[in-house]
Amino acid sequence: MSKPTFGTGVLIALLLSLAAAAISAALTPLFSAYAVIRAAISLATLVYVLLLLSASGIRFGRATTCAAALSVMALAFYLAPPLALFTLLHIGLIWLARCFYYHSGVLAALADLGLCLLGFAAAAWALQQSGSTLLAFWCFFLIQAAILPALRSRHRTPPLADSGSTTPDHHERFQRAYRSAEDALRKASLTT
Repeated sequence: MSKPTFGTGVLIALLLSLAAAAISAALTPLFSAYAVIRAAISLATLVYVLLLLSASGIRFGRATTCAAALSVMALAFYLAPPLALFTLLHIGLIWLARCFYYHSGVLAALADLGLCLLGFAAAAWALQQSGSTLLAFWCFFLIQAAILPALRSRHRTPPLADSGSTTPDHHERFQRAYRSAEDALRKASLTT
């Protein structure tokens, strides 16, 4: 996935909402409604986090992020807290993924948290008013689509040193050391 846009976010919102509604419709006759909605929330969160990771352009830390997210989801599924808390845990995973991979400042992370909570409130309202899983997921992910154009990957390549200089100065030596350290970390993360 390339740089996320609002249109991409709307498409993701539509697809995740339809998938959650399909899961709910298919599994509700077989399992309790509470288990089905928890499964739909977990799967939608996992897919959304994976999409965020793929759009970030950052290659290192993905496996760790996925393993941590899956661990939190499994623990939440096992402990079966109230639905609101269960949902907030998953929203927290989305927010943390965006903080780790996209936000470099506290204000951006807090604004993102505000949009996550607004999405939660909109989803709770839609579910209460309509009883529709489709509308609840749609409201949440549509609000999340609003932040996608503002997301910028935290991964920045260091500026290239001035190639016209014949003697390296302190800045150029630092930039070379920085690039070497990044390459070493990247190689080490690929081997794990």
